[in-house]
Amino acid sequence: MKNLPLYYKTRTLCPVCNTLVDGEIVAEDRKVYIERECPEHGHFKGLICSDQTWYEELPHYYVDGIKPQNPTKKDLSGCPEDCGICSMHSQIAGTLAIEILDSCNENCPTCLANNIGSFMMSVEDVQRAVEAGLKNQEFISTVTISGGEPTLHPDLFAILDVLQRPEIGRVSINTNGKRIRDDEAFVRQLATYDNIYLSPHYDGSKALALRGVTYEEQKRTIGILQSHGIDMVPVVLATAGHNDHELGKLLDELFLNYSHVKSVMFSLMTYSGKEGSHFANDPLTRLTIPQAIESIGESSESILKSDFIPLPMANPMCASIGYFMVMDGEITPLIRFGERERIVGYIKNGHFGNLTPEFADFIQESIYHIFSHSDRYEYSDRLLDKFKRLYKLLFPDDRQLTHEERVRLAAEHLRVVYLMQFMDSWSFDSQRLNRCSCHHAFGSGEIIPTCSFYCYHRSI
Repeated sequence: MKNLPLYYKTRTLCPVCNTLVDGEIVAEDRKVYIERECPEHGHFKGLICSDQTWYEELPHYYVDGIKPQNPTKKDLSGCPEDCGICSMHSQIAGTLAIEILDSCNENCPTCLANNIGSFMMSVEDVQRAVEAGLKNQEFISTVTISGGEPTLHPDLFAILDVLQRPEIGRVSINTNGKRIRDDEAFVRQLATYDNIYLSPHYDGSKALALRGVTYEEQKRTIGILQSHGIDMVPVVLATAGHNDHELGKLLDELFLNYSHVKSVMFSLMTYSGKEGSHFANDPLTRLTIPQAIESIGESSESILKSDFIPLPMANPMCASIGYFMVMDGEITPLIRFGERERIVGYIKNGHFGNLTPEFADFIQESIYHIFSHSDRYEYSDRLLDKFKRLYKLLFPDDRQLTHEERVRLAAEHLRVVYLMQFMDSWSFDSQRLNRCSCHHAFGSGEIIPTCSFYCYHRSI
């Protein structure tokens, strides 16, 4: 390897044979790469961050992790061999993913799953997986049901029933949308559940190349869910050379046209799985989070690159986040009105959706900030009016709202945008993995960090 500025050493994978090898995180030409040498296949370099300055700012967003309470395996060989989850893992699950089957009714060109129809979890399997997750933590913010295509599971509603419990904040269902478009009775039954979110695909003008279905079909899925009052967290597969030029436009469309879109997830292309590992890929020019944020700022009518920050958690490299108020047909970013240190304190290991007392402080501070610096903002009077209305809605003078009431009211106007950078064999880094907050749960009771499962354990 070249003699490049070194951040740290880690363990990574050979992208040819998937063997664990030593790696180094290095800087070159203002970008950050992971380099490795496979004894059999030679030298490989993969881009992990397109902006060295952004990467070097990440320590501002590191916060202490929350360790799992009851790891099931000891640390014997190191990460990722000891996944199970092991005693060295430093972060509980923010999201617990359960793949309930591995069959699908579409054939996405970018699929990172292995849809070969080899298993289908029972309701009891799902219950055991959730119980395994709850042994490590008292509350799980999100349980994500995925696959395969989870809407094909014959016992899906029985599975949703067992997930209706106070220890689970919300249930998200990943879907390609085909059954949503074809089966109205199924959609009507979905609409009877209060705490579920559907996560359909929404990939823009290149949807056919990325997902095998047209943008118009994806729009139709969103429209059907909207008409049935089902809350959504659409997933945009952000991919270099395909839709990276229109990410902000897609975000504007979703927030301004669909009131039941409560969050948007930009999932950056992961070159893994049955189809994704073969999708056209240049490991030196892949889309990374700073580039995706810049693209959003360039193509949105109202959102800037500065409206996002790395998600304050044990590993802020993996995700960034933005908060927005949608009111009066306009999108108002929230982060630009706060101080970084204060915002990190409000949302560390969580998000504004928690609606803690600190969130009230944030709204008040934003009002004071806009009032004191009104010359900085166009339409400052209108901005102040929106923030005051939001504050009065969530914290009225005449009565004390319950937590559930406040969450419901907040969902009328507050929106969250996540950008997620999952790892593949080109970017695999065991030090990042040790702090992973996205966990896969299995009926066996095993808990495996998502990137460890996709990159390593699924193939051994």
